[in-house]
Amino acid sequence: MPLDLIYTKTDKFILSKITASYKVWQSKLFYYTAHLNFINTKDFVCFLKDDFKISDKNKSEIYNYVNNSDQDFFELSVLNNSISIKQIHLQLLKSKNTLIH
Repeated sequence: MPLDLIYTKTDKFILSKITASYKVWQSKLFYYTAHLNFINTKDFVCFLKDDFKISDKNKSEIYNYVNNSDQDFFELSVLNNSISIKQIHLQLLKSKNTLIH
């Protein structure tokens, strides 16, 4: 399953199981700055481990959380070489004429 990791101007990231172009994300998210595409969850968690220096345990938790969830969107928070993840219960791409903060 492809994933988008969306960078925002806040201290949080958004992970999406639905991929979109930068124009789409920019039109939907007020604090959008950039995003990265991943071809699967394994590549995504390897990126997190390398870039954010998270533990193998944290990597496994994120991998299982994303793969076992039926939600499409997640919020990621990074703190002290650990990443917390929680579901976002909005369909971000289905909003019309609204920028989401």
